[in-house]
Amino acid sequence: MEHWRSDDYLDDFLPLSPSQATLRLAPFELDTARLTLMLHGKRLRLGCRALTVLTALVEARGALVRSDDLMRRAWPDTFVDEANLRVQISALRKSLRELGSSLPYIINVPGQGYRVGVAVEPIVAANAVSVEGRQGFAQQRTNRSLVYFGNFSFDSEHCLLFEGGYPVRLGSRALAILALLLERPGELMKKDEVARLVWPGLMVEEVNLRVHLAAIRRALGDNARQPKFIANDPGRGYRFIARLSPFCATLQRDGTQMGA
Repeated sequence: MEHWRSDDYLDDFLPLSPSQATLRLAPFELDTARLTLMLHGKRLRLGCRALTVLTALVEARGALVRSDDLMRRAWPDTFVDEANLRVQISALRKSLRELGSSLPYIINVPGQGYRVGVAVEPIVAANAVSVEGRQGFAQQRTNRSLVYFGNFSFDSEHCLLFEGGYPVRLGSRALAILALLLERPGELMKKDEVARLVWPGLMVEEVNLRVHLAAIRRALGDNARQPKFIANDPGRGYRFIARLSPFCATLQRDGTQMGA
């Protein structure tokens, strides 16, 4: 018999503070800009699809959100069966119920859709700036820790990668490696130095580094043989070769800059 533990749901690697687009559904806080759900300052381990569904429901403030609208939001440009939505709703309910309370966080309206059944309150910081949804977060220049490259942005303060304003799922080690490369664009980062900084105090095989580099390349749509972002210097290390900008360029759907 499995026993539930809070550690199964909470991410102890990334404590977060509320951003300027955070909504409270007690005792949780949903950051709609970073697409993260937090409890007592710690991020819950929930998938991007589930969090997108929750964000759509919470932004509706108790109003009905139809199932097809939720599926379009979570799976844009993709046709999916409604069973996929039910799986994400089930995951959300399980986490909210077991970490929060028995409150009706998500209510099903049979044959129509879903709505939140608890009060939703905005959390306004003292220096808050209006942020409209996740895309607005990517376009605002209020966060000096953001750098942009291609259709991607990286928040070095919270170690988060975004594509077109949407969070990209990467493990903590892969994100740490990417952060190191972005700190020294164009410079060679030796393999042993990366391993020492990402796995402090541990002896790790080089294959571990290669596995995480491969994950980063997949997330970026990069190619080791014809790299756009990360180049390999055989036997030595890696370097980030793309141009970084503190500004968000206007991008087309394929990630190229408008007018380029």
